[in-house]
Amino acid sequence: MEVPLAPAVPEIQRVAAEMVSLSGSLANKRGVALITVLLITALVSMMVVSMVSSQQIDIRRNGNIVDGDQCLVLAEGVVDWAVQVLIRDKKNGGNDSLGEEWAIGLIPTEVEGGAVSGFLEDMHGRFNLNNLVSTKPDLQGQSRKQFERMLDMCGLDTNLLNALIDWLDADSDLTSGGGAEDETYAWLETPYRTANSIMTSPSELQLVAGFDYKAYNCLASHITTLPLFPTEPLVNVNTASAFVLAALSADFSLNEAKNFVEERPAGGYASVNDFLQDQNLAGSGIAGTFLTVSSDYFLANAKAEVGNGRVSMYSLLYRQGNKVDKINKSIGAY
Repeated sequence: MEVPLAPAVPEIQRVAAEMVSLSGSLANKRGVALITVLLITALVSMMVVSMVSSQQIDIRRNGNIVDGDQCLVLAEGVVDWAVQVLIRDKKNGGNDSLGEEWAIGLIPTEVEGGAVSGFLEDMHGRFNLNNLVSTKPDLQGQSRKQFERMLDMCGLDTNLLNALIDWLDADSDLTSGGGAEDETYAWLETPYRTANSIMTSPSELQLVAGFDYKAYNCLASHITTLPLFPTEPLVNVNTASAFVLAALSADFSLNEAKNFVEERPAGGYASVNDFLQDQNLAGSGIAGTFLTVSSDYFLANAKAEVGNGRVSMYSLLYRQGNKVDKINKSIGAY
């Protein structure tokens, strides 16, 4: 007996339809799952890249810190070298001039991973700003005249001297003709007060009213700020620049001073009297007071490079007898 097929067709079609529907649903689910996996993979990849990048930055930062620390240690070593050179120079005796060992400097010397270099500069070859308020009337008066000449050579208003005096002196009395006390600085966008004390760094001059960058830039390499105790530092005629020497007298021009420095003996003068007797100073009007041929204060300029590290260290040294003291230290600028 044959079984009729017709009644089974609709059922087969229904099952087939359900299978197709189920197949489509599974396909959609597989698509969503695939997209989810791709998103997770992308997020994980981004996290890994971020972590690696952050780690590299940390490694580089730590490396720079290590390089910087090594540079500081090496720069301190150069300063210690300078101290020993000054002690040895003092034992040899004599005057201080640009023909001595201390003035030669340390040529760039390779060290593991970098290099060091340095040199000494006689600070008595510069004009000491703090002498403007010396307790010795004669030195104070002469220093003020010298600084006025320095301002004039820079093309600056000589009344700027009074603003500087007000910054250095201990009182709050306004000096006539360009003076500046607290009331002058109180109206600035960022107000501050006068120091009313001697300076510890020449860069402090930029805080004084009227001394803009141009003025400071003209004076910077010729000025210093040395302590007034135990004695006021005097100008060493063996190491002073032409600019400083020209400021010693109104009758000694800058060009004359430059010619004099070019012909100055490499070994310097044994005494101030020998300096004054030099025929190239005839008619200069330079007085022998408050001059010297020996020095106590020196600036050690130390540079060190290691990897990505760079350090410029300036250390003010005070030599007394066979002992050298480190007065102060700065990084980047004196």
